[in-house]
Amino acid sequence: MSATTIIDTAPLGALIRYTDGSPKPPARFTKKLAAWERSNGVGRLVKKEPPRPYPTWTAPASFTLHEGNFSSEGVILVTIMRSHSADSAVARQSG
Repeated sequence: MSATTIIDTAPLGALIRYTDGSPKPPARFTKKLAAWERSNGVGRLVKKEPPRPYPTWTAPASFTLHEGNFSSEGVILVTIMRSHSADSAVARQSG
């Protein structure tokens, strides 16, 4: 499913799996694996934005995924959110 289709049809709260289509490298290649994980993952759809016109350009439609939280002793310290634009090459719905 393309990024545009996700913006148009996916409900908020849906789990979205995004990928760039490349195979996962072996764990021994830590730098390659870290780069692959930045382009391949799963998140919960929490925000959809329509295109936003500005005087000199127009920002494309976008969506934001909540990928997780890092916490300590029950207190959330960091929330990981990742935004993708409608022209993003990485995105497909997984349920």
